[in-house]
Amino acid sequence: MAGGNEGQIWKAHAALVLVLLTYGGYQVITKVALNVGMNEIVFSLYRDLLALSILAPLAYFSEKRSRLPLNKRLLLSFFILGFIGIFSNQLLFLVGLGYTNPTYAVA
Repeated sequence: MAGGNEGQIWKAHAALVLVLLTYGGYQVITKVALNVGMNEIVFSLYRDLLALSILAPLAYFSEKRSRLPLNKRLLLSFFILGFIGIFSNQLLFLVGLGYTNPTYAVA
């Protein structure tokens, strides 16, 4: 490794390990919640609402000066893309996780 990239490479590897551990832990927590009897739709909705409450203010204030003004068409496209791309994907994953264990879901 040449130059001063060692610090950047170490940070990238540490971030990768952290993301993988978080992802694996999420699978286990999700399976426990499903085994207790939580509905997949409710769990997906709670997950998306939690993410929205954290990410929306961050995005609003960090992109306040550079973003386009919000209009109805843009909000509608955000809703459709979020529903199809995020909510439906998560819901189908949770339905599949109900039939298997977290080890197969992560693989």
